[in-house]
Amino acid sequence: MVDNYWNEYDNFEIKPRIRGKIKLPTLEKRLSVVFGDDSLDDEFNNSPANINQNPNQDPNKKLDGKRTRDDNSSIALRWSNFSKKLPFETDADLGIRSGDDIYVRLKASRDWQLRNDFKFYAEQIYRYGIDSENYLRTNLELTHARPNQPILSNQFSLTYADDQDDDLAWENRTFREHSFFANNRFNYGIYTSGYYNDNDLRLNSWGPFVSWRQPVLREWFFVQGDVNYFNDHREDRNHFVSTFLRLEALF
Repeated sequence: MVDNYWNEYDNFEIKPRIRGKIKLPTLEKRLSVVFGDDSLDDEFNNSPANINQNPNQDPNKKLDGKRTRDDNSSIALRWSNFSKKLPFETDADLGIRSGDDIYVRLKASRDWQLRNDFKFYAEQIYRYGIDSENYLRTNLELTHARPNQPILSNQFSLTYADDQDDDLAWENRTFREHSFFANNRFNYGIYTSGYYNDNDLRLNSWGPFVSWRQPVLREWFFVQGDVNYFNDHREDRNHFVSTFLRLEALF
């Protein structure tokens, strides 16, 4: 996977990202080895309105080789669904990330099928690393999906981390999704994000976005393009255009 970001303030940046999973033939195949950029496991699958959350500090440097190596160096042993008695799906990871950060990670998730074509998904992630310390993320998604009709969805995430500046950071995406052919996705909607710090709750960024994703040449090679028009109060930026291009190979 290669993510490409551009906006007039941070210029152009490329972020190669790898994520893989190898199942081990033990314990009913519940054990596996996962490797690569572990932050991909924290994100909603194929989410639109992607922005560069941590841009390179040097706007003239399109690719940060050291950070790319660190971000993609995670490796862990994963035990999935370790108890059939629990009412949700689980993952437990023990591994190392960012070169020397030994960590444990727990994830619990569940889907609920509701009435009137609604469904609700909840996901809770907790990670503790020797260097990064506590990281906690909640993902919530409410979707309305009628057969052969466009989807209406709302994705909300809340993040606490010892190594972030704010007490809490949040993001929300409300969007409509169309599928015009197999494995195609066309989204448009509104993005908002903000933070809670020192008893102060703030809306930091908001604006519209449009996103398109489809396979190209092969059924396993996908291209996703996003165009966003957001502001950023903290950086004193009025609404500006930003773009995102993802080239992704799925095996």
